[in-house]
Amino acid sequence: YHYLTAPADESVAGRAPSDVAEHFLLDTAAECLDFAARFTPCDARLHNNLGLVLERISKKDPKPDLRREEEGDDSLHVRIVSSYETALRLHRVSETSGCDVRFDCDSTLLNYGLYLANLDDFAGASDVLSEVSGPVGGDPSDPRHQRVVADATRLLRFCERQN
Repeated sequence: YHYLTAPADESVAGRAPSDVAEHFLLDTAAECLDFAARFTPCDARLHNNLGLVLERISKKDPKPDLRREEEGDDSLHVRIVSSYETALRLHRVSETSGCDVRFDCDSTLLNYGLYLANLDDFAGASDVLSEVSGPVGGDPSDPRHQRVVADATRLLRFCERQN
């Protein structure tokens, strides 16, 4: 299901749909990803994508301070953090088993760190971003991975200066 939601998410980014249409697309994407996570709970990329979509929903919500709402089990903030934490836990298990998921793990760390930094949780973001390690056994010349590591390093430096 998470592959089906990518075109909907891209159409939101590529055009300026009405707020109603954008909310519909984002809500539908979140529902699809949440549904898929129930059937494939060990797909770390799915949980990362769910965190990204929920984060976009939090930015579109008309409540002025939604991301700092009471942190009940169903709050959007708790769901976003849980999605990123689940993705990272699954990536770590995969790495321990010998799988090369470093790019995916570093991408999730960057997404999670950026989310925390946007909430002005610079200490939390620094903790998360300090785990980015770059290619280990993979292709060190992969430009996508180099970009993720460079972006995470810059954001980490910024967060450290804010503390």
